[in-house]
Amino acid sequence: MGEFRKIKIDLVTQGGETLIYKPIKGDYRQSGKIMNSVYYSLLKEYGIETYKGFGIYYDNPRKVKKEKLRSEAGCILENNEYDLEKLQGKFNIKTFPRKKVPGYNVSL
Repeated sequence: MGEFRKIKIDLVTQGGETLIYKPIKGDYRQSGKIMNSVYYSLLKEYGIETYKGFGIYYDNPRKVKKEKLRSEAGCILENNEYDLEKLQGKFNIKTFPRKKVPGYNVSL
């Protein structure tokens, strides 16, 4: 059942991924459509297939009017083997910062 497994909490370094995205102003429900748009554009126009999407939401939708909500949505590049210069202008590109975050390991 797992009740006697040891769980070790530790700090692990994560981040450093390249994010290809479009900024969004307005309803957060647009995020899925924008992620798909970025995914299919990368695939069809540049031959880049990605496997992870992301969304970053900056405002609390309970406190900010729907039309003023700010977010970013797009895809995560799994490796850095791509020529990012050809993507500039069509997409926004940034590297997610590397930082130490809590992580855990479960031993049997």
